[in-house]
Amino acid sequence: MPVRFYQFYLFIALSLTYMVTFLQNMVMTVAAKDVMRDLELSPDRMGLLGSSYLYAYGVSILFSGMLAAWLGPRRTITLMFLLSGVGGLVFASATSFPIACLGRILTGLGVSVVLASAITFFSRWFRAGDFPMLSAIFFAIGGLGAFLGAAPMAILIARWGWRNGFFLVAAATIFYALLAHFTFRDWPSAEMEPSLGFSPVPRRPDSLTDLGKGMLILFRNREFWKLAAWFIGMSGMYLSFIGLWAAPYLRDVQHFSEARSGLVVSLFSLGFIIGNPVLSWYVEKRLHSNRLGLGMAGLLALASVLVLLAGGDRLSYASLVALALAIGFALSAPNALVYASARNLFGSRLAGMASGALASCCFASGALLQILTGFILAWAAGRGIATGSSYQLAFLVYIPCTAIAAWAGFSLSPASDPGRISPLSWRFPPPGGGGQG
Repeated sequence: MPVRFYQFYLFIALSLTYMVTFLQNMVMTVAAKDVMRDLELSPDRMGLLGSSYLYAYGVSILFSGMLAAWLGPRRTITLMFLLSGVGGLVFASATSFPIACLGRILTGLGVSVVLASAITFFSRWFRAGDFPMLSAIFFAIGGLGAFLGAAPMAILIARWGWRNGFFLVAAATIFYALLAHFTFRDWPSAEMEPSLGFSPVPRRPDSLTDLGKGMLILFRNREFWKLAAWFIGMSGMYLSFIGLWAAPYLRDVQHFSEARSGLVVSLFSLGFIIGNPVLSWYVEKRLHSNRLGLGMAGLLALASVLVLLAGGDRLSYASLVALALAIGFALSAPNALVYASARNLFGSRLAGMASGALASCCFASGALLQILTGFILAWAAGRGIATGSSYQLAFLVYIPCTAIAAWAGFSLSPASDPGRISPLSWRFPPPGGGGQG
C-alpha cells in the first residue's frame, strides 16, 4: 500500500475513532431527562452518574500515553474500545443506578486511550511540521461526534428511546475496536521509511523506567501545570455545561422542545468543528502565538458566561444561538493549540504522555464540576429556589474557571509558540539517538 494513502487512511480512521469518544460523552446530555425519569434519579444523582464516566476517563487517560508506549497504540485502542463497547451495552440495559454507573465507568475507561494513542501514531507516521494542522483537523472531525450526539441523537432518542441510542453507540465503538485491530500498524515498515521524509523514533517499547522519567519531567515543569490549569477551567466547563446541563437548562429555563434544545446544543459542537482548524491556521499563519490564542479564548468564555448569567430567562433565541457558538468556540477551538504547545515544550517523545496527563486534568475537572453543579441544583430545589435562579447559582462556578484559564494562557512561556522548540525536547532523548525531537 502506498505510504501516502496509508497515512491518509490512518489519520481518517483515528479521527473517526476519536469522534466516537465525543459521541459517547455528548449523547448523555440529550438523554439526561429520559435517563433521570426512567431510572428515577434526582439531579445530584444524575450529576454523579454523568461524572462516573468522566472520573473513569480522567483516571485512565493519565496512564493512556504510557499504555500506548508500552503495549503499542494499536493493541491499546483495540482492547480498550472493546471494554468501552461492553460498558455501553451494560448502560443501555441498566435498570438501576449502580448498574448504570458501572456501564458508564467501563465506557469512560475504554474510550480514554484514543487521544494519546492517536498522538503516538502521529509522532511515528507524520513529520513534526504537520502536527499542528493534523491535530486541528483531528479535533474537528472528532467534534462531529459531539454534533451527532446532539441534534441527530435527540431525534433518534425521541423516536426510539435512549436505550436504543446507547445500543447504537456501543455497536459503533465495537466496530472501531475491530477496525483498529485489523488495519492499524504501530510503526511504518522499513520499506516505507524513505517515503516518509524522516526517520521515526526507534521501535522498541519504552521501559517502565523511561515512562517514569518522562512523567517526572512533565510534573516538575511549571509550563505543564499552566497548560493543565487552562484545561481544568475550560474543558471542565465544557464537560459540565455542554456535556450535561445545557440541554436540561434550555428545556427547564428557556422552555425549548427536545428537538430545539438538541439543535442549540449542536451549535456548541459547530464552534468546535469549525473553530479548531480555523483558529490553528490563524495562530500559525497570522498570530504566531499559542499563548495569545489560549488567553483570548479564556476571555471570550468568561464574557459569554457573564452574559448567560446576566440574561437568564430573558435571553432571546438569537442571543442563545450566538452564545452557543461563542461558548463552543472558546471552550473547544483552542484544544489543538494546547497539544501543539505541549509538543513544542516537551518534544515528540513526551507528546503522548503529555496529552494523556493534560486530558486527565480536563476530565477530572469535568467530573468534579458535574457533581458540584448537580449538588447546587439539588440544594436549590430543596429550598424552593426558582428553577432559573437555581441554574444561575450552579453556573457561577464557571466564572473562576474561565478567569483562571485566561491567566494560564497569557502566562505561558514563548517556547510554546509555533516554530519554537524548548530545551526540554532534548532532555529525554530516544534510546539509541535519532528521532523527531
